[in-house]
Amino acid sequence: MTDVSDWPVSHYVPPVESGYAWTMVGVPIVGALIPIVFPVVAVEVAGLVCVALNVVLAREDDKRIQAAGYAGVSPGWALLVPLYLIVRAKRLSAPLIPMAWLVAFLVAATGTVLLGPVTMDSAKMDGLLSSDIQQQYGGGTVSVDCPSDPTVRVNGSFTCDVGQGGTTAHVVVTVTDHDGHYRWELVR
Repeated sequence: MTDVSDWPVSHYVPPVESGYAWTMVGVPIVGALIPIVFPVVAVEVAGLVCVALNVVLAREDDKRIQAAGYAGVSPGWALLVPLYLIVRAKRLSAPLIPMAWLVAFLVAATGTVLLGPVTMDSAKMDGLLSSDIQQQYGGGTVSVDCPSDPTVRVNGSFTCDVGQGGTTAHVVVTVTDHDGHYRWELVR
């Protein structure tokens, strides 16, 4: 029989609470929703918010990893979130979080494409508006000049110049859905 002192010594490393890492999984969804929920916020601003949020979450997560006795993951990797989560997963043997992030990223990217800004065909808009204005107000030929293929969010607008017989005005075009439907208002 062996003495207890001969038994192998093991080092217990406590599990790491993963709340911050799981929150990082949701950041792509938040980034995609910000410009949709708050149309006045530019997509680039939403991206910067996501980067800042990821850096803060990674920093706090890294503190927990080190406190549990594991080698830390540089929070600088948070600028490349999937790499941070992959390195984290390798150190902690927890592959589910990076996989979940990838799914969230793909969902967010798909939602951004489907719910993002609409690019309007300016040549088509010129003709449609010209026809609509002539029909509503009558008179001679109406010339319309819209910006070149404007990209507008739903409920966003752009302005086109209108001319008829030496008189000029503006038409404010508001995009009403992702299918490119719109409404317009003549502004003198």
